[in-house]
Amino acid sequence: MIFAQPETIGDPDDPQSLAVRLIADSSDTGGVASVEQVQLPAGAPGAPPHLHKLSSEIFYVLNGKLDMLIQDKIVRISAGELAVVPEMTTHAFGAVKGVPAEVLITITPGVDRFEYFRVLERIERGDVAPTSLSQRQAEFDTYFCYSPKWNEFRSRNE
Repeated sequence: MIFAQPETIGDPDDPQSLAVRLIADSSDTGGVASVEQVQLPAGAPGAPPHLHKLSSEIFYVLNGKLDMLIQDKIVRISAGELAVVPEMTTHAFGAVKGVPAEVLITITPGVDRFEYFRVLERIERGDVAPTSLSQRQAEFDTYFCYSPKWNEFRSRNE
């Protein structure tokens, strides 16, 4: 299978804009994986604390640096480094203050999640309520969690 023309959400040519390239969804890969490439402006939040009940998530940093919450630890990974987050593990990520980041994210086994990113875009535009994702957690295997540690860390480092 070859995926040559990924759908892009946001403007990847604007370094101040969050952009997501939707490379291959679970239905495209026979359930093996979902793959997207995320471009974060310097210091931008990526995803709030959440977990996946069915899948592990793999983060490979292509450029820049990424701060991550993995369970109860905060780690920093840089270009060329990989982090694996097992299923049922609370995690979050964001670009390091002053440093943009580009990360390849793979979810395995795959869960169809491209609509999740489309909903995020609609929330950003104000077309739908932010609570619309909370109502679809099982569909996207993305369950939001509370992490005072992450919230405190990000408030000091944004």
